[in-house]
Amino acid sequence: MNLDDHIFDFESFDRASGLGGTDVAGVLGLHPYKTPLDVYLEKHGEGAPFKMNEAVEMGNKLEPIVADLYYDRRGLAADGRGLKMFTPGTIRHPDHPWAYGSPDRLIFDAKEGRWLWGLEIKTTGFRSEHRWGESESNKYPREHLIQCAWYMWITRAMCKLQGFEPVRFWDLCVLITGQEFRHYRIHHDQEIEDWCVEAAREFWHDSIQGSSPPQPETRDASNLVRLWPKDEGYMLEANEDQQQLIRDFQSVDEQIRELETQRDELKTAIKCIIGDASGIESDWFSITWKARKQTKRTDYKALVKDLNPSKDIVDQYTKLGTAQRPFLAKFKGAKK
Repeated sequence: MNLDDHIFDFESFDRASGLGGTDVAGVLGLHPYKTPLDVYLEKHGEGAPFKMNEAVEMGNKLEPIVADLYYDRRGLAADGRGLKMFTPGTIRHPDHPWAYGSPDRLIFDAKEGRWLWGLEIKTTGFRSEHRWGESESNKYPREHLIQCAWYMWITRAMCKLQGFEPVRFWDLCVLITGQEFRHYRIHHDQEIEDWCVEAAREFWHDSIQGSSPPQPETRDASNLVRLWPKDEGYMLEANEDQQQLIRDFQSVDEQIRELETQRDELKTAIKCIIGDASGIESDWFSITWKARKQTKRTDYKALVKDLNPSKDIVDQYTKLGTAQRPFLAKFKGAKK
């Protein structure tokens, strides 16, 4: 079996063809920004479009700098074994083609020609600093533990394919607010590996190949319209369990409405106290009510009406919006 048959260019690799490290963290419910349903929709081409933001862009630009910092801080140049660090691209498991990983770096023994361990690189801001403990501690985000465990499983199989001793650990490093470098070592744990692999295998075969979507979570609210983008025009007859669910919803909805009314009344009373001041404060609170500068807004409907463009030009600048399904609840009479 040729090693090159399992290593692919990162940019051209089809990520819908398998599960990667961040996917598995999502499948296990341990990723703060990705649910099992997110993974399901992404693999079926229905996921939310990726939007590059400044944090992601800066993370990409800082990655080689943090990698060099790791290489120097860990003394790899002075190790004496001729250790090299490289970006491997995307690696597919030799026995499970639905499993792949894209490690940030692999450390390579140039003398023996074998992989020794891997490195996962992160950058974060002050809002997430509390999730990271001191260097060499066991406090780091759980999703990164899963990601490193997944990469270890894949690279260990690749080491076996080459006839080398398997990778025994994975390093994780982070640059916090561009100023503080921390590093951690994650050792191979067979129990964690088995847990990841079994959950991922079941998810891939049942949810992806079997097209059986996972149970949505509360944070999946925006995903539901992607799962069911349109209705078929008929009404369901609620059974007793479903009616109880609706009663619970009605009760909570009424409580929220009452609290919102009470909050608005209190807010109005506070504004009347503030009057033409900028706010009100004490030793335990500060409330401001400051005027903002007026903003300019373009009336595009009036603009189009005055310019009277042709239909072809209008069509050229018209884009389909995301599917919408308004959720409307109407209750008839008193609660039953």
